[in-house]
Amino acid sequence: MPVRRTNFIASAKSAGSVLRLYPIVTDNRITRYRPRFVTRHEFDEVISCHVDQGQPAQNLESVAQTGEDWYGQYMALSLAP
Repeated sequence: MPVRRTNFIASAKSAGSVLRLYPIVTDNRITRYRPRFVTRHEFDEVISCHVDQGQPAQNLESVAQTGEDWYGQYMALSLAP
């Protein structure tokens, strides 16, 4: 099932260090009006969508790291200058 629309929930791990972006699914036909974090498979689709929309994978990987924690899959961006 393709991810049609995703939003992100942001979480700062500690002030001034890392911002984690958690993609969520908000398509009410899929979630039955219960937004949820993307699955591991859907996360791969989210990354692919960013690459397909003109953001080369190497550029995305140079600014964002991916990972998984208790909440789910995330992209982490460094906030340090």
